[in-house]
Amino acid sequence: MSIVSKLALICMMVIFNSLPFGEGWSGAFAFAQSHYPGQHQDKIKKKETAPMKAFAFNMADVKLLDSRFTENMNRESDWILSLGVDRLLHSFRTNAGVWAGLEGGYDSVEKLAGWESLDCELRGHTTGHILSGLAMLYATTGDQVYKLKADSLVKGLAEVQKALNQNGYLSAFPQNLIDRNIAGQRVWAPWYSLHKLYSGLTDQCLYCDNQQALEVVEKMAIWAHDKLSKITPEQRKVMIRNEFGGMNDSFYTLYQITGKTEYKWLAEFFYHEETLDPLLTQEDNLDKKHANTFIPKLIGLARAYEIGEPEQNKTIADFFWNTVVDHHSFCTGSNSDKEKFFAPDHQYEHLTGYTGESCNVYNMLKLTRHLFCMDADVKLADYYEKALYNHILGQQDP
Repeated sequence: MSIVSKLALICMMVIFNSLPFGEGWSGAFAFAQSHYPGQHQDKIKKKETAPMKAFAFNMADVKLLDSRFTENMNRESDWILSLGVDRLLHSFRTNAGVWAGLEGGYDSVEKLAGWESLDCELRGHTTGHILSGLAMLYATTGDQVYKLKADSLVKGLAEVQKALNQNGYLSAFPQNLIDRNIAGQRVWAPWYSLHKLYSGLTDQCLYCDNQQALEVVEKMAIWAHDKLSKITPEQRKVMIRNEFGGMNDSFYTLYQITGKTEYKWLAEFFYHEETLDPLLTQEDNLDKKHANTFIPKLIGLARAYEIGEPEQNKTIADFFWNTVVDHHSFCTGSNSDKEKFFAPDHQYEHLTGYTGESCNVYNMLKLTRHLFCMDADVKLADYYEKALYNHILGQQDP
């Protein structure tokens, strides 16, 4: 591939990063937090120190021309703007008992359904996705409508955080879900849901210069540090067996923005030895593993390497990426069957209606972007192009 083609692929990475579709809710997608080497240099205190061969453009420096990508972005924009702020804050306000001043109170707001219903343990994560989507739409277009809506969401979340008055805790579900997770009781992925909120608020800081968002997410991080620094090693081992999304990625980003070592400690806390250590010894341990739980952990390791952490972080991420692409992926660039990896090189046994989880592809592309910055390898670029066009681009039904 020529140098011009490689630069075009970097542009395509930024374009994909500009589109508000990726891991998401109810068939509609919004990006979770994104920071890549070369971006936001005026907003981070801890710069990337690992050797890099390519750097990402800031999203404001790339504009989309008419294309199916633009059509997808416009459809997602319409959907995101159709969801009222009060609806997106409903479960948060319910959790904190904050309804004073809202005309009509609790019953005046149409409640979200599905994974956002009040009886679902994952409630609240969509608001985090929407914060990220609004941030990236604003960065891409400069249209104030996205910033104004995001500012209203952040203000509402700050009010809920203050009303909860729990050392910075903020969520649409009570803190006892975290306590149950730490105790090893059955609970549906509370850190996964919190990760979307950490990510969305961080994106608001990076892409929209929203300092209130940074204040809110820092309070959330202080709460997490106080909470997790007091649990035992055995409790930690049990807790992180539950899906926690890209918490390590989010905390490394917060560490880069602020330079505060407590956030680096939190990122390292979410290193999952049981999953990641076998990869260091070149063991393919993916069979039957939940892919959407697995892949974000490697993104965090790539981030660790970028800021000067040991090279074994890159070694693990490289081996994982090559193993997935060479032995666990379909010709489209997608992977998994019913969200789970299967035995290597057995793709032909898994051609079903549940083949190819889009969240997994989204996370693989995110990991690919980090690795491409490090190596600028044509194999990474080729995979990215294949998965982007053959899988992600068709995820919407016009």
